[in-house]
Amino acid sequence: MVSITFILAIIFGLISYAAYNLGFALEKEVVDKINERDKKPFLKYLKRLIKEKRWLAGLFLTFLSVPFYYIALIWVPLVAISPLSGFGLVVLAIYAHVRVKEKISAVELCAIVSAIIGISLSSIITSRYSITITHNEWINSVISLKGLFLGISILILFLLCALVSISSKKDNLKLISLALISGLAAGVQAIIVKGIGSLIYDYGLTNLFLLFVYLVLLIITAVISTLVLQIAFKYGKVSTSMAIYNGLVTILPICFAGILLNEWQPIPLLSKFILAIAICLTVFAIVLLSLSHLKKIIKKKN
Repeated sequence: MVSITFILAIIFGLISYAAYNLGFALEKEVVDKINERDKKPFLKYLKRLIKEKRWLAGLFLTFLSVPFYYIALIWVPLVAISPLSGFGLVVLAIYAHVRVKEKISAVELCAIVSAIIGISLSSIITSRYSITITHNEWINSVISLKGLFLGISILILFLLCALVSISSKKDNLKLISLALISGLAAGVQAIIVKGIGSLIYDYGLTNLFLLFVYLVLLIITAVISTLVLQIAFKYGKVSTSMAIYNGLVTILPICFAGILLNEWQPIPLLSKFILAIAICLTVFAIVLLSLSHLKKIIKKKN
């Protein structure tokens, strides 16, 4: 039987991703309306944004998504929450069509159905085979050879993307590299939240030093993911940025959970296969929705 906690965690996760994507969409709408000459003095640019009610509403939604996301991650495994990111793009797609009053295309409808099926299957399977991770298990996973390899790989990719974003003069390369940086930071943030959850679950608030270290890392990754994504919006459309961002936010925590935390271990082989298909369907929907929006934006500009 599915617990109330699991159901609430899934609902909170859906609310979080929906609010996050809608928030950034509202912010991006305002950014697109501001002339390029007004974007260069950063303080002037920031003052202009603060005066816009739509941008403030978007900022409020992105902030609102944070507590829902943290609570959801603390209550259930990473593999249960990460696939829900596809729901954010489904909401974003519907919102975009309400704004421009266009019909949803067959491709987008296919992506929406794919996301819903993927999210539903992953939620059903993880609800039946959910496991609790202790803080010692989380620490041992991070400092293991696999954990160190994953951490070093993320750091190298992060530095390469930072180098490309600084040195490249092409907007599309800047957009991709910045979105990758933001997605990597957000993926690591989800992993840190899981560590905080396991620490509090096992020891309460007795280990204040370790909790402080986690919170510092959490703030750093949150600031990087949010700020860099805002900068990425200056070099391209929200659909491209959010596709890369949501893809990494989905895949990175799932890899950590499956490979290092062994959250897939109690799941039978057939259920693992179905869960893998469900995750692939969700990622497929994210890419499909984003590409569909990108094509429409290009046609509209031409």
